Amino acid sequence: MTAKCKHCGQAITDGEHPVHTAGDYRGKNRCCPGDSGLPYGYEAAPEGAECSYPCLGASPTEPNNH
Repeated sequence: MTAKCKHCGQAITDGEHPVHTAGDYRGKNRCCPGDSGLPYGYEAAPEGAECSYPCLGASPTEPNNH
């Protein structure tokens, strides 16, 4: 089963450390800036999941659930 990444909208694997299953960064946990429109540094996470270090969404200067 796959989930949708809350940052870039691409399909990701389920589990503790999801990776992208589609897009330019397939097989990687980082989101592709070209897919998301966000700066490099966001990591694959399903909707509703908290961001954690090193995802930029966990940064005090960025919204936690971007």
